[in-house]
Amino acid sequence: MRAVVTKDYHYIENLHPERLPAGVDPVFGDTGNGPAKAYMSFHRDEYPKEIFERAFGLRPARELYDVKNDPDRIVNVAESPDYQAIGKRMARKLHRWMRRTGDPRADPNDMSFDEYPYVRKAMKALVLDMDGTLVDADGKVFLWVSEKVKELYSRGIKIFLVSSESEVKVNETAKKNLGGVEFAKVYSGVCRSDVEAYSSILSEIVKSLGVTGREVTHLGDDERGVLACKKAGVIPAGVTWGELDAQQMLIAGASYVLSDEEDLALCMDFL
Repeated sequence: MRAVVTKDYHYIENLHPERLPAGVDPVFGDTGNGPAKAYMSFHRDEYPKEIFERAFGLRPARELYDVKNDPDRIVNVAESPDYQAIGKRMARKLHRWMRRTGDPRADPNDMSFDEYPYVRKAMKALVLDMDGTLVDADGKVFLWVSEKVKELYSRGIKIFLVSSESEVKVNETAKKNLGGVEFAKVYSGVCRSDVEAYSSILSEIVKSLGVTGREVTHLGDDERGVLACKKAGVIPAGVTWGELDAQQMLIAGASYVLSDEEDLALCMDFL
């Protein structure tokens, strides 16, 4: 998207109108996630279609707003016969500015921005809340989780385990399902409802590693974990095969919401 604004008009060109205007979960959960987005997404039928599409839908190739008469930029007059001359004038102004500043998008076919290497891969440690994330309430192990954890460990990511179970039980489960992984630390007997205590654990992990919270990812299934991450400044990735469903996880404030094996792989590889 490129735009130019004067005191009278606001002109926008969406160079690839076939693309959604924002990233999608789970990989780009940090580009527009939050309670408002979550609520509207899960209650979209309660809103007039126009409102929902304006917030999350595709945008037209050209947008022109008469700022004096429409300060909220609601009515797109780009295709109105009365505004064709103004639209062309604003387009020329925008294109001159793009060429003068060396903007690659001056050539619609220049896709160099899409080819830049993304450097987000900053995760130094994974904190795995075993309860509900690796093992469900019936003791069933999610094998794709254990395999992904092993892969992360092989890439040099430090692995921390957290569980409300006893140390003996945690070690037994880890030995059986995460064989070959040397854990940075194991926290057993952790209260499932104490946000403050959990936040302290996360803060301790960040401090012990000498990194920032944005370099530590927490993988869990409950609201306690998400809230504790917010307090400690750690990235909360929430799974929906445990205590909370996708709607609850989004409203709780998880930065990334993972529903299956593919989501887990995408998110962990991105971070």
